[in-house]
Amino acid sequence: MLGSSKFLIRAMLMAALAAAAGKPAFADPLADANAAEARGDFAAAVPLYRALAEKGHVGAQKRLGYLYEIGAGVERDWLKAAEWYGKAAEAGDDGAAAALGFIGRNWVRVNSGGNQIIYALVEKAAKMGNPRAQFSLGLMNYRIGDLSFDQTTGNLDEALVWYRRAAEQGDVDAEIVLALAYAKGIGVAQSEVEAYKWYDVAASLAKFADVKDDVIKRREELARAMPPSQIEEAKKLAAEWKTRANRQP
Repeated sequence: MLGSSKFLIRAMLMAALAAAAGKPAFADPLADANAAEARGDFAAAVPLYRALAEKGHVGAQKRLGYLYEIGAGVERDWLKAAEWYGKAAEAGDDGAAAALGFIGRNWVRVNSGGNQIIYALVEKAAKMGNPRAQFSLGLMNYRIGDLSFDQTTGNLDEALVWYRRAAEQGDVDAEIVLALAYAKGIGVAQSEVEAYKWYDVAASLAKFADVKDDVIKRREELARAMPPSQIEEAKKLAAEWKTRANRQP
């Protein structure tokens, strides 16, 4: 009798363990959304991300923005992508702010409406100190070096404010643009020394070999028309910038 009771208890325990193994103890919507996206089931991922995003989940907001950006599981809509990126950026997600900046600086090239909404979102991220958003806001105001840009529609002074803030935080693209502005005297007093300085800083921070090589080439071309004293001054300024402990946005 005792042996049969032990057998019954063991059988019930094994059945319970088997049932528990067949389903998760706790639902994890984010894990489910990530898994759906990973296997390419965007139609399943979108509503899961949306439910979380609407509750303020920053990671879900960023992923939903990305899916709207590329048109996966939803119709491609950069305005909605920007809005979701903006929510995540406002919560402090730097990656979302950078993605928002990408949309902002490319928006006017492919869209004719919604510019004020996009601008406001990028501006908010820029004011929070994100360097990629700051660089993008500069481009949205005035594309220095872009010959196709209609200069009559731009705000050069505003652009330079944001290029400089981004450059001071180590944004390579902004540093290159600022160097070009000084080299050509675009919106600032022409200064080979300042141009060399920013090219030198950008070359030291560039992550990609082709970008680094291009910046070094520009710096050396500029140096050919500079006396040694100016080159030394520019190198000194660049070195001071590189060793500065705190760079304010």
